[in-house]
Amino acid sequence: RKLLQYDEMFLFLCLLVTCVYSEPIEQPSAYDLYPPTIVGHLPVVVDHFRYSLPVRTFDIQYLGTDVFASAGRKSPVLMYCGNEGEIEDFYNATGGMFELAEEIGAYVIFVEHRYYGDSLPFGNESFTNENLVYLSIEQALADFSVVISSFPDILGCQGSQASDALCDVISFFFYSIIFSFLTFFIWNAQSVCNCYR
Repeated sequence: RKLLQYDEMFLFLCLLVTCVYSEPIEQPSAYDLYPPTIVGHLPVVVDHFRYSLPVRTFDIQYLGTDVFASAGRKSPVLMYCGNEGEIEDFYNATGGMFELAEEIGAYVIFVEHRYYGDSLPFGNESFTNENLVYLSIEQALADFSVVISSFPDILGCQGSQASDALCDVISFFFYSIIFSFLTFFIWNAQSVCNCYR
């Protein structure tokens, strides 16, 4: 039994020395491999569900790349719906989308979630109690729907059918059955999504 303990201790010390004295391997980031070629802001309304004058708007940030869009106007769009953070961080950490886009010849677009990064509805005053009422899933989904509806203008794309006014969109992460008519496919990695078209 003692021999086993010494072997385990020796193995642990070897691993510790290896971890302490080894150089980290520098991995290229998505920014290095696929720098954004599409960067912009799109105005959306603060409250999509109540009409009041004056209508207040703010800019949602988006960024992406068109280097894989092989079919031009008919290329699908892979859209990442941002969540709790700046969109640049998700762009940099989501390499699988770029690999898929290369396989299918698609645009890649990341859209920032309201109240994060540069997408602040009220600027520095966004985090007061009265302004936080607009931080909801429903409002964010409506923001993403506005962005999807704007893809023909932003990207110059169109759907795969001649009669399609909107681009073919595959939405990643955060979407809902309420707006599923705007997307071709929804990839939701954390919950059940009963969205079929």
